[in-house]
Amino acid sequence: MSDLLKLSGVVTSVKTDSVTVAVEQNSGCIGCSLKNACHIQQPDLNNVVVYTDIAGLYSVGDKVLLKESRTMGVNAVLIAFGIPLFIVIFALVFMVVMGCMELLSIAVSVLLLAAYYLLLYFYKGFVAFTVKFEIE
Repeated sequence: MSDLLKLSGVVTSVKTDSVTVAVEQNSGCIGCSLKNACHIQQPDLNNVVVYTDIAGLYSVGDKVLLKESRTMGVNAVLIAFGIPLFIVIFALVFMVVMGCMELLSIAVSVLLLAAYYLLLYFYKGFVAFTVKFEIE
């Protein structure tokens, strides 16, 4: 098993410090062992912004290969699903142990979950720094 996830795509725009690449969503699913259980198997084109110092070497229409380490993929899954699951379970257990009603416990868990995703939205630059692609 390779340490890298590789995606092929086409350059759609070039800026001084970044290249935007259109990637077909299913192209990354080929090497994934969870492809049958995944909920994002639409063959859509997604734009991936790759920050690089050599953006000037690429032009619109170039076919490129993006690479991402599997460790970064695991980090992305933890940020998107693992931490929210922990928040919900922890909040539910804490509220029930404190003697709160189940409905209140669920409401607090959902509010905490919404707050987490709102924070992710406002700090999406941090997430983009944590999970980044490179052009091969």
